[in-house]
Amino acid sequence: MTRYKNFQPMDNMNEINLEQIPKSSAEFLDLIQNNNEGLIIKDEKLNENQIICSAKWFEYCFDDDFGLMVNSALRYSIRRLTYMPMVVRDFIRKYIKVLDFKTITNAIRDIEYEIEIDNNLEDLNAWISLRNELSARAEEIQKMHEGEIY
Repeated sequence: MTRYKNFQPMDNMNEINLEQIPKSSAEFLDLIQNNNEGLIIKDEKLNENQIICSAKWFEYCFDDDFGLMVNSALRYSIRRLTYMPMVVRDFIRKYIKVLDFKTITNAIRDIEYEIEIDNNLEDLNAWISLRNELSARAEEIQKMHEGEIY
Protein backbone atom coordinates (compact mmCIF):
# COMPACT_ATOMS: atom_id res chain seq x y z
CA MET A 1 0.00 0.00 0.00
CA THR A 2 2.38 2.67 -1.18
CA ARG A 3 -0.36 5.29 -1.21
CA TYR A 4 -0.29 5.40 2.59
CA LYS A 5 3.49 5.48 2.91
CA ASN A 6 3.44 9.10 4.08
CA PHE A 7 1.26 8.46 7.10
CA GLN A 8 2.81 7.98 10.47
CA PRO A 9 1.36 7.29 13.90
CA MET A 10 0.89 10.29 16.14
CA ASP A 11 3.06 8.54 18.72
CA ASN A 12 6.03 8.99 16.35
CA MET A 13 5.48 12.71 15.75
CA ASN A 14 7.45 15.44 17.43
CA GLU A 15 5.59 18.00 19.51
CA ILE A 16 5.98 21.77 19.48
CA ASN A 17 4.19 24.37 21.60
CA LEU A 18 2.21 27.01 19.77
CA GLU A 19 4.37 29.73 21.28
CA GLN A 20 7.52 28.16 19.76
CA ILE A 21 6.33 28.40 16.16
CA PRO A 22 7.48 31.96 15.37
CA LYS A 23 10.93 31.18 16.78
CA SER A 24 11.46 27.92 14.92
CA SER A 25 9.17 28.13 11.88
CA ALA A 26 11.94 27.47 9.36
CA GLU A 27 13.08 24.44 11.34
CA PHE A 28 9.66 22.81 11.62
CA LEU A 29 8.75 23.59 8.00
CA ASP A 30 11.97 21.84 6.98
CA LEU A 31 11.00 18.79 9.05
CA ILE A 32 7.56 18.69 7.45
CA GLN A 33 8.64 19.22 3.88
CA ASN A 34 12.06 17.61 3.59
CA ASN A 35 11.85 14.88 6.21
CA ASN A 36 8.18 14.09 5.60
CA GLU A 37 7.37 14.40 9.28
CA GLY A 38 4.19 15.54 10.94
CA LEU A 39 4.30 17.78 13.97
CA ILE A 40 1.84 18.00 16.81
CA ILE A 41 1.25 21.62 17.74
CA LYS A 42 0.19 21.88 21.37
CA ASP A 43 -1.94 24.81 22.42
CA GLU A 44 -1.87 24.61 26.18
CA LYS A 45 -4.15 27.65 26.61
CA LEU A 46 -6.97 25.93 24.72
CA ASN A 47 -5.87 22.46 25.80
CA GLU A 48 -5.96 21.38 22.13
CA ASN A 49 -3.55 19.78 19.74
CA GLN A 50 -3.31 20.26 15.99
CA ILE A 51 -1.27 18.32 13.48
CA ILE A 52 0.65 19.98 10.71
CA CYS A 53 1.93 17.84 7.89
CA SER A 54 2.73 17.94 4.22
CA ALA A 55 -0.16 18.06 1.76
CA LYS A 56 1.36 15.05 0.00
CA TRP A 57 0.05 12.90 2.86
CA PHE A 58 -3.40 13.37 1.38
CA GLU A 59 -2.67 13.10 -2.34
CA TYR A 60 -4.18 9.62 -2.40
CA CYS A 61 -7.68 10.89 -1.73
CA PHE A 62 -7.70 13.95 -3.97
CA ASP A 63 -7.28 12.37 -7.36
CA ASP A 64 -9.75 11.77 -10.18
CA ASP A 65 -10.53 8.27 -8.89
CA PHE A 66 -12.14 9.65 -5.75
CA GLY A 67 -14.48 11.90 -7.74
CA LEU A 68 -15.21 9.12 -10.20
CA MET A 69 -16.28 6.81 -7.38
CA VAL A 70 -18.49 9.52 -5.84
CA ASN A 71 -20.21 10.18 -9.17
CA SER A 72 -20.60 6.45 -9.83
CA ALA A 73 -22.15 5.88 -6.42
CA LEU A 74 -24.58 8.74 -6.98
CA ARG A 75 -25.62 7.42 -10.40
CA TYR A 76 -26.06 3.92 -9.04
CA SER A 77 -28.05 4.93 -6.00
CA ILE A 78 -30.32 7.71 -7.20
CA ARG A 79 -33.11 5.38 -8.39
CA ARG A 80 -32.69 2.68 -5.75
CA LEU A 81 -35.49 2.05 -3.29
CA THR A 82 -33.12 1.06 -0.50
CA TYR A 83 -31.00 2.75 2.12
CA MET A 84 -28.25 3.41 -0.46
CA PRO A 85 -29.45 6.84 -1.70
CA MET A 86 -29.36 8.18 1.86
CA VAL A 87 -25.90 6.70 2.44
CA VAL A 88 -24.56 8.31 -0.74
CA ARG A 89 -26.14 11.69 0.03
CA ASP A 90 -24.67 11.60 3.55
CA PHE A 91 -21.23 10.65 2.17
CA ILE A 92 -21.29 13.49 -0.35
CA ARG A 93 -22.29 15.96 2.37
CA LYS A 94 -19.54 14.67 4.65
CA TYR A 95 -16.85 15.14 1.99
CA ILE A 96 -18.28 18.11 0.08
CA LYS A 97 -15.34 20.33 1.07
CA VAL A 98 -12.82 17.97 -0.56
CA LEU A 99 -14.74 17.26 -3.76
CA ASP A 100 -13.30 18.93 -6.82
CA PHE A 101 -15.25 21.20 -9.15
CA LYS A 102 -15.58 18.51 -11.83
CA THR A 103 -17.06 15.98 -9.42
CA ILE A 104 -19.48 18.55 -8.04
CA THR A 105 -20.68 19.75 -11.44
CA ASN A 106 -21.13 16.17 -12.64
CA ALA A 107 -23.17 15.37 -9.52
CA ILE A 108 -25.35 18.45 -10.05
CA ARG A 109 -25.89 17.50 -13.68
CA ASP A 110 -26.78 13.90 -12.78
CA ILE A 111 -29.28 14.97 -10.13
CA GLU A 112 -30.89 17.52 -12.44
CA TYR A 113 -31.15 14.92 -15.20
CA GLU A 114 -32.89 12.43 -12.91
CA ILE A 115 -35.29 15.09 -11.63
CA GLU A 116 -36.06 16.14 -15.20
CA ILE A 117 -36.92 12.64 -16.38
CA ASP A 118 -38.87 11.71 -13.23
CA ASN A 119 -40.53 14.41 -11.18
CA ASN A 120 -41.72 11.68 -8.79
CA LEU A 121 -38.19 10.59 -7.93
CA GLU A 122 -38.05 8.87 -4.55
CA ASP A 123 -36.83 11.33 -1.89
CA LEU A 124 -37.13 14.16 -4.43
CA ASN A 125 -36.74 16.88 -1.81
CA ALA A 126 -33.62 15.23 -0.41
CA TRP A 127 -32.04 15.16 -3.88
CA ILE A 128 -33.03 18.79 -4.52
CA SER A 129 -31.49 19.75 -1.19
CA LEU A 130 -28.25 17.96 -2.06
CA ARG A 131 -28.20 19.59 -5.49
CA ASN A 132 -28.58 23.00 -3.85
CA GLU A 133 -25.75 22.29 -1.41
CA LEU A 134 -23.53 21.16 -4.28
CA SER A 135 -24.42 24.29 -6.28
CA ALA A 136 -23.51 26.49 -3.33
CA ARG A 137 -20.17 24.68 -2.97
CA ALA A 138 -19.50 25.06 -6.71
CA GLU A 139 -20.06 28.82 -6.36
CA GLU A 140 -17.64 28.92 -3.42
CA ILE A 141 -15.00 27.18 -5.50
CA GLN A 142 -15.54 29.53 -8.42
CA LYS A 143 -15.18 32.57 -6.15
CA MET A 144 -11.97 31.17 -4.67
CA HIS A 145 -10.51 30.80 -8.15
CA GLU A 146 -11.80 33.99 -9.77
CA GLY A 147 -9.14 35.46 -12.00
CA GLU A 148 -7.10 32.27 -12.19
CA ILE A 149 -6.33 30.78 -15.59
CA TYR A 150 -6.73 27.05 -15.99
